[in-house]
Amino acid sequence: MPIDGVQNYNITARNGSLSNVIAGTVLGVAAGYAAKHVVPLDSTERSNIPYRSIINVARKETNKKMVENFNALNKRSEAQDVFVKMIKEKDFKNSNKILESLETTKPDVAKEFKKIVKVADKDSSAVAKQYAGAYHRFLKCLRPNAQFVGVGAAVGFLGGVLYNVFTHDKA
Repeated sequence: MPIDGVQNYNITARNGSLSNVIAGTVLGVAAGYAAKHVVPLDSTERSNIPYRSIINVARKETNKKMVENFNALNKRSEAQDVFVKMIKEKDFKNSNKILESLETTKPDVAKEFKKIVKVADKDSSAVAKQYAGAYHRFLKCLRPNAQFVGVGAAVGFLGGVLYNVFTHDKA
């Protein structure tokens, strides 16, 4: 005559109770580790992100690339020359004054210069978004594993136990 309690805790049995708890715990650990990367940054993590310096680095990189592209051209327009001169002299804050002076003297050059500045701003904001996204992923990787894995394991263990409680069928 088989004993019911021994059959229920047989690990190799197809519907063993212990295997459900172990499987639930393993799935919980995996879900906890995945949650580490999925859960958004909280306010304290966000407060440590140097957004201003990320934007400045993105602008410098974008302007540097544009100047390299303009220097590679055999023949540059006057607006491109003005942009290259502005970047080389690090005269970014006076771009509005440069634009105003160009509008009074050479309106066609001013329009082209305005377009170049808009393209530079658009490109630098795209680069800044990429840098900020990379920084967010970096901060998520720095989070401690133990908290997320521990909570996931506990929830998985509890899920395995509850599954056994509610699906226990007596033969």
